[in-house]
Amino acid sequence: MESSGRLLAPPSSTIARITVVGQVSAVPKTVLDKQLERLRAMTAEEKIRASESLRAAAWAMKAAWIRKQNPDLSESEVQDAVRRWISGSTA
Repeated sequence: MESSGRLLAPPSSTIARITVVGQVSAVPKTVLDKQLERLRAMTAEEKIRASESLRAAAWAMKAAWIRKQNPDLSESEVQDAVRRWISGSTA
C-alpha cells in the first residue's frame, strides 16, 4: 500500500492498514478479502453506479456540513460552496 490511500495489493498480515485522507484504520484481513472479491466481481456498470452513489453521498454530507456551519447561506450558495470545495477552488 502507499500513503495516498490506494490499495496496491492485499497485505499478507492478519490486519490490513488502509490510509484514507491521512487516517489509518485497521480492517480484519478476512473483511478486506471479501470486499476485494466483491469489487473484482462487479461489472463496469456496477462500479460506475457505486462510485456515483459514493459521490452523491459525499456531496450531500459536505452540503449538510456547510449548511450547519453557515445557516445564513441560501441553497444556491451552499451548492456553489460544495462545487468549489470539490474542485479545490479557493475563490
